[in-house]
Amino acid sequence: MNYDKLYYQIIERAIKETRKAIRYKGNGTYYELHHIIPRSFGGSNKANNLVLLTAREHFVVHWILVKRYEKGSAERNKMLFALWRMQTNPADEKRYINARVYEKLRIEFAKAVGKMTSVLQKGKNNSQYGRYWYTNRNTGETKRIKNNTDSVWIKGKNWFKHAKLYSIKTKKPCYTAETYIKINKKVKNHIIDLEKWTKETWNKFHNSDCKSLNDFYKRNMTTVTGASLTNRFKMFIPIFNKLSKQGVTFKPDKNLINVFE
Repeated sequence: MNYDKLYYQIIERAIKETRKAIRYKGNGTYYELHHIIPRSFGGSNKANNLVLLTAREHFVVHWILVKRYEKGSAERNKMLFALWRMQTNPADEKRYINARVYEKLRIEFAKAVGKMTSVLQKGKNNSQYGRYWYTNRNTGETKRIKNNTDSVWIKGKNWFKHAKLYSIKTKKPCYTAETYIKINKKVKNHIIDLEKWTKETWNKFHNSDCKSLNDFYKRNMTTVTGASLTNRFKMFIPIFNKLSKQGVTFKPDKNLINVFE
């Protein structure tokens, strides 16, 4: 089927009727504005790119715009998104889509969304790209931060969850000021001690002849598991995050003793 021809037949008929003052808003027929060249393809909001279509015509031309491109193509996905927005947010209930078309549209739309989401999550277009979870030493608040340079925020999510210092719902401490200060001081001291222990263990590891962190753990050279030790290094030893790579064994290096940043 020649979708281009079918598309422009509908558009041209609408333009002719508009010029003849047959088609206009307020004549008793419901119309919607349609961009002849879609905005996602660079179409403008100027009058020469706009045409009045009935709700049915508007849906049909958007369905044609989907059909004119190959499945899986970027162009088709753009038109699929536009069509789906029309179907889910009708201006009134004058559009109609039968069950068979709805099912095909829904399945393809879901696949397109999944593919696009996967790409965005891996790239710089993702709004969370470069952001990591941090916990505030003083309040227990947890949030994602990009390029954190404030020592008040330590890397890791919900560090103080067990102490219930901070309420995500109310955005306030969960205790009275007096109790909160006591608990806060205790937890802060715990974090300080934990950071000190982690840095000492970091030096101990790099001064050893172990083959890996797991080997370090198996030799009983640390009181925590290899996984826990890795997490602590991630939280308190910034350089560890720069040097460790997925799939690459992290080995001792005497040049890294007392190097934490």
